[in-house]
Amino acid sequence: MTKHIHAELMMQYAKDAMESETPWEQWEWYDSDKYNWDTLKGNPFWNEDIKYRKKQKKCYLNGIEVPELGLSVDLQDYGKANITISINSVTAYSKIFKSQAGAEAYAKALITSIKEEIK
Repeated sequence: MTKHIHAELMMQYAKDAMESETPWEQWEWYDSDKYNWDTLKGNPFWNEDIKYRKKQKKCYLNGIEVPELGLSVDLQDYGKANITISINSVTAYSKIFKSQAGAEAYAKALITSIKEEIK
């Protein structure tokens, strides 16, 4: 027997439901007719033909709403850290910084800051 296609998302949703009376407000489903993600209006049906995801967290830079940088920090042996920034986020931020180079410089400064905090 194989697991449900959305089993892992269901587990994440259950965690959100433990912390919120309206967990669906934190989730989206892909509307293939409109080609965009829409906020759920209630508990998902977990239809196997529909894509679901947790909403991306947003922040504002210079008055523009953008996704938060996708940072992941994994502490490893010997106090070293691997830090990853998603390319999509850097691309989105390049619009604010007016260039890809500006966004990359911001990302590098952010990584340096995180590395200093980890030490």
